[in-house]
Amino acid sequence: MNKEYEERYFKVFYHFIRVPKFMRRRMKKEFMKNRNEVARIFREHIKAVNDEWNLTGKEFAFGEYIEDINPEYSKLVYDRIQPFIDVANKSFPYCKYKIDEYCDIIGYLPFIKKSKLWITLEEIES
Repeated sequence: MNKEYEERYFKVFYHFIRVPKFMRRRMKKEFMKNRNEVARIFREHIKAVNDEWNLTGKEFAFGEYIEDINPEYSKLVYDRIQPFIDVANKSFPYCKYKIDEYCDIIGYLPFIKKSKLWITLEEIES
């Protein structure tokens, strides 16, 4: 099977909540180190979740922005996929992962309550 790929470059912006500045460098490194594994888990299960959601006949979102996501859909995604991420989290000693209210993969430090790291990407024009 021959797949065609388009090469694109992005700048990564890191966003932190309740993460001390002296811990941010390590957290960024650990987050990016294992994020692909968590994204793979998410991709592996999202089709089944979407198929289940389609049976409800409800909207995925109420608008075009991420904040417009249907919270019932978001809860279903979390309920169905987070248990698999939790299994993977056992092998990640520093930064753990979870699905947030927008179905985004975020990182957190289990020893700091309500800590959070997420990323946004900006395409670099070539």
